[in-house]
Amino acid sequence: MLNLIIILAMLLLICRIMLKEKNLNLKSKAPLILMVIGFLLTISIIHMYKDDSTLYLYMIITCIIGFIFGLIRGTTMKISFNSRTQEWLKKGSPLTIIIFILGIIINIGIAKFFFPSYVTGLDSIMTTLHIGITLYAAKFILRMKVTSFQ
Repeated sequence: MLNLIIILAMLLLICRIMLKEKNLNLKSKAPLILMVIGFLLTISIIHMYKDDSTLYLYMIITCIIGFIFGLIRGTTMKISFNSRTQEWLKKGSPLTIIIFILGIIINIGIAKFFFPSYVTGLDSIMTTLHIGITLYAAKFILRMKVTSFQ
């Protein structure tokens, strides 16, 4: 029950952050850091399993799904220019939240249905990689939106 409460609290916090208008920071390194952490942890687990090729497949699937959902997520975000501060702003929509959560559910579902016999926590590690790639792909779309307005 406590785990469910923690997950719901995290989801509410994420939803609040996504729906809040904030400065668009295209120079942020957070997506890259998450991708590197997820990638390194995944590689270390793959080596524990003697380079099992199915784990490489799972990693590739995670990257593809993360990229696709990131591109979709980027299209659901609104950008605007604040002429007073001379900064670009971004704001998510309810669809942004749905796409984000759906991507994570699909990524974890793949782990549970196709790779159930592997390390507990592998889905968490792959979710870190997934989120990093999703954020990076969304940032790519936001950068294209800003460029198209200029």
